[in-house]
Amino acid sequence: MDPKTGGPPNGINYITPFLNELNVETTIVCLDKTNELFIKNSTIKTVALSQNKTAWQYNSQLYNWLINNLINYDVVIVHGLWIYNNYAVAKAVNVLKKQIVGFKTKFYIFPHGMLDSYFQNNKKRLLKSIRNYFYWHLIENKNIKSANGIIYTSQGEMEIALKTFTNFKPKQNINLGYGVAVPKNVSNQNGIDDYFLFLGRYDQKKGIDTIINAYKKILQTNLTLLPKLIIAGPGKNDEYGKCIQKLVNESEELKNHIELKDMVLGDEKWNLIANAKAMILWSHQENFGISVAESLGMGVPVLLSKQVNIWNDIVLNNAGMANDDSEENLVKTIIKFCNLTELAYQEMCLNAKNTYTSLYHPIQYAKRLKFLFEE
Repeated sequence: MDPKTGGPPNGINYITPFLNELNVETTIVCLDKTNELFIKNSTIKTVALSQNKTAWQYNSQLYNWLINNLINYDVVIVHGLWIYNNYAVAKAVNVLKKQIVGFKTKFYIFPHGMLDSYFQNNKKRLLKSIRNYFYWHLIENKNIKSANGIIYTSQGEMEIALKTFTNFKPKQNINLGYGVAVPKNVSNQNGIDDYFLFLGRYDQKKGIDTIINAYKKILQTNLTLLPKLIIAGPGKNDEYGKCIQKLVNESEELKNHIELKDMVLGDEKWNLIANAKAMILWSHQENFGISVAESLGMGVPVLLSKQVNIWNDIVLNNAGMANDDSEENLVKTIIKFCNLTELAYQEMCLNAKNTYTSLYHPIQYAKRLKFLFEE
């Protein structure tokens, strides 16, 4: 449940209070240490079974906990693929069905984009692709077949997942969308001039280098057009993050226009989002993009690559702009956005807020989840 690991933990934290409003009680079972601050500070009932020590994330306590406790729950949702938790839940459910007459706990898998063909086709992930290929045929495909269904965050994610691996035959493919909570009151001033914002981890998949190179190209021809760019997220001092720092620091123009920050949380995060001119997410693969929904919820337009699976919703509702994930396309998109009239920009801001309310508000998502549970 470490927030530094990305969207799934944040998504769970967002939706659980709204499920509670609908009288759906939630317990989080995670493979984290009990003394972690994000565990201690959580207001959600959480069972932390200590941290795993292997790439598979094997945990000796998980299976026994499931065998002893699953019967007390109507539904279990497993988040993610390729690790031990799926295997343990599928095994426990199958054992309990044989041991207990009338065992009715439903089992769903939430892949969070991990069935995207990007991960299998990326040459930089060759060894992991080979590993996943064999793991799919030996283990994961069986886990998926034993589940009541696979839950997706978008139509795009579901359509891609159906084509990635052979013999993919879940009992149900379910597109539920997603829901993200945003605060009601955030200061509309932070003392920073106009800026674009990237909010997410420093990762090659996120296309941060593409954003910076696009900025560099525009700066060579038009210094007055571009607002400042703020990049914030975990991983700044990891290998890719250091490459990004080097890319910025080797150019005086980029140093003057781009600020690199570590992960921001709480009021600082929401203040950065609310006061941004636009959010940029130029990922080479993105299942949903929680930062996109957060920005929309604050009335901030988004500039997306079409590799972000919800881009079509954004374009259809004129809540931002989208294009394929090349540097050239990003240059065109930024220039087009910067040349919007003030009236057109304000209309896009309003559309952003309305898109969030209609598609990504957590209470609507919670209602869809509850309906699925009760089917």
